[in-house]
Amino acid sequence: MRQAISMSKKRKIFILLSLVLSFALLFVVITDMPVFAITAKEVDNDDAQGNSNDCYDGNWVYITAASCKYGDAEKHATGSPSSGVFAYWYRYEYQYPVGRSGTIYVNLSVWLNHSDFTDPEAEYYVNGIGSYSMYSAGTLNQNIAPGGWSNFNTLALTNTDAAGNNVSRFTEVVASLKTNKYTGADLIRATYLNCQ
Repeated sequence: MRQAISMSKKRKIFILLSLVLSFALLFVVITDMPVFAITAKEVDNDDAQGNSNDCYDGNWVYITAASCKYGDAEKHATGSPSSGVFAYWYRYEYQYPVGRSGTIYVNLSVWLNHSDFTDPEAEYYVNGIGSYSMYSAGTLNQNIAPGGWSNFNTLALTNTDAAGNNVSRFTEVVASLKTNKYTGADLIRATYLNCQ
């Protein structure tokens, strides 16, 4: 008798959970809750796909090595009065549905794998949404970074375009003012996550 009651309770709990999940799914459909879309922009220092019109300030030196993505990269001596800036240009665009605005998130990853890349405080920035404002992704010690991908924390980019046309245009790496080091610029990947 006790076993029968126990099984009956389990069945009631199962039915109740099924109803709750069904109502939750129905709520999502009716209220048109946003879903997430992911767009990744991967750009090399001399991107062959035409996604990037790389531009830079300072004296960047082109290098070749098998360890670099696609066999090449750029480096810049640190400590220069006019610190080196390497910009990876691309175009990420997203238009919010009518009546909806908000924040777009981006994850930045960079590929570094060369013994000359020794900048202990290389700075990385991502262009804001709908403007030319810059968001700091943080600094990276290229001297001790693993050979391969290094990832930064997620950045929140707030829409500043009243029309809702959201464009992020580029990512930058900036050489630090430390002396006798080199800043590396190879491949970057900016992964955008938005609500739509």
